[in-house]
Amino acid sequence: MTEKYVQPTYSGPIRPQSPGVWGLKLLPSLCLGAGVIGALLLSMLTNFLVAGGFAFLAVLAAAPAVIPHKGRTLYSGWSQAWAWRRHRKTGRNHYRSGLSGVNKTGTRQLPGLLTTVELWEARDAADRPFGLLQIAAANQWAVAMSVTAQGNALVDPPTTDEWVAQWGNYLALMGQEEGIAQLASIVETSPDSGQILKAHTQALLHPQGPQFAKDVLLAAAAELPRGVAETAGFVVLTFNESGLGVDRKIHKGNIAVAQVVAAEIGSRLPALSVGLLSSGASVGIPLTAGDLTRRVREAYDPKVVGEFAELDAQEEEVEVTWGDAGPSSHEEEDTTYTHDSGLSRSWEMTKVPTGIFYDDVLKRLLLPIQSAPRKRVALFYHPTDAAEAPSLLDREYKAALSKAGSNSVSKASENMAVMSARQATEDEARGAGVGTVSMIVTATWERDDRVGLKKGTDAIERAVTGSRARVSVVRGAQSAHFAASLGLGLSLPDLSVIPNIARDHI
Repeated sequence: MTEKYVQPTYSGPIRPQSPGVWGLKLLPSLCLGAGVIGALLLSMLTNFLVAGGFAFLAVLAAAPAVIPHKGRTLYSGWSQAWAWRRHRKTGRNHYRSGLSGVNKTGTRQLPGLLTTVELWEARDAADRPFGLLQIAAANQWAVAMSVTAQGNALVDPPTTDEWVAQWGNYLALMGQEEGIAQLASIVETSPDSGQILKAHTQALLHPQGPQFAKDVLLAAAAELPRGVAETAGFVVLTFNESGLGVDRKIHKGNIAVAQVVAAEIGSRLPALSVGLLSSGASVGIPLTAGDLTRRVREAYDPKVVGEFAELDAQEEEVEVTWGDAGPSSHEEEDTTYTHDSGLSRSWEMTKVPTGIFYDDVLKRLLLPIQSAPRKRVALFYHPTDAAEAPSLLDREYKAALSKAGSNSVSKASENMAVMSARQATEDEARGAGVGTVSMIVTATWERDDRVGLKKGTDAIERAVTGSRARVSVVRGAQSAHFAASLGLGLSLPDLSVIPNIARDHI
């Protein structure tokens, strides 16, 4: 008798808990304690009214640090709004390049976070060329690989379960691999322009061929690409320079450092690319420097996609340099980003999927969306070192227990948090990886298509709602999130002006 198949479910990611008062972290808890002590001292030295007034003002000052708003506290939202106003007041939300721009060389230099990113080309241990991205602002290096997902069409459920398990093993490997700071998984959907098919068809036409055959070929080239979307996948690995055995006191000069990093990453890249095969994707193919440059140029100016496709069909080389891959201009607004021929909007995940879900939880978002034809969904995974993972999860479990036990009647969400934390500790003991997860969704329309922007925004937010996650339109940092979702290895937490250690306790 055949055993009935039961589709496995997965527990959602857990939001880090703090054992402080009302879930506050270290610094706010210390400030609260200082306020209580100050009120007690005033009550002893003066009178109750003065102490009560001080306590009231302290509560008013502390409330914005507790009240959540779109995944952040009010203080965090206010500080972001203040930074955006300052950014706009100084005119840094406008950018011009080329001969009339800010660059003396007249090139289209990349703006914002990508200004100091350099691109090198090297070969891995399998003698494959790959582009090596140097992110000098964070002392990090990145390499990108293209993958082709097999999809779940005509695939039996046990095979899908095996792919999910192998992907989990691959993520667990990130915490064991020395020096990896971030793994980014990017799924990009874009309309098929049909330029390659059109150019190929034109090459097949013979001057003396039958007119009917020519008409059929031309009609097929015109009709077939309509409504067709192309889906591409990428996996991007970001390495900390310190974890690659680089010592700038010994390896002096940027070229010497790049050679050491290229040799170290190149020796690991074949195994890291083959490891993706068992997770339902193809073997990772490293993107060359030319591939990365072209991707960036097409992202900032979508109109050139058709032009480049025609050159490919005619077997001509696409000549774009890294120093000339940026936009000729951009206008960064509060919730939109205008760049050359494109108009983009980015969202960030403010709440991870809650409860129990299946492996296709993000399927609606990943599939092509007609009203948002050009879309990128970027999932970022920051692995925790395997040696530190057990103690970290133990703290999370104790914090969840403390929060649930502090109330006489616990909420269902608090009980679920305890169950999720316990499940996470058990999964880690069985070999699962531990890390933080974030997501950025970026969609691009034609520059003047404000109607498409509105329709696409509604469609994307509906698709996310079905996954029980929550996203919010990025405010005041559209260009940074656009750059982060490109798949160039940018790790936004490591590029923040606030150090990770300080941010963990605020």
